[in-house]
Amino acid sequence: LEEGAKEHFFNQYEDAIKPEEVVKEIDKNTAKLKKEEPKFYSITVSPSKYELQRLQHSSNDLQRYTRELMKDYV
Repeated sequence: LEEGAKEHFFNQYEDAIKPEEVVKEIDKNTAKLKKEEPKFYSITVSPSKYELQRLQHSSNDLQRYTRELMKDYV
């Protein structure tokens, strides 16, 4: 990425999700939550040195890696 360039939010189906859509989806995700329970959890993806070499530091590679990782998580 060029300096100052922005990365877009992505999910298992889409590559460029607007921030407003992300906020809306998080805010409406309350079906099974208690009143005081958080609506959002942050997950950190931290590839090893070996994995980063295999990803070649490409944004697209990192997205694919994250999608595959999340299949095991969920």
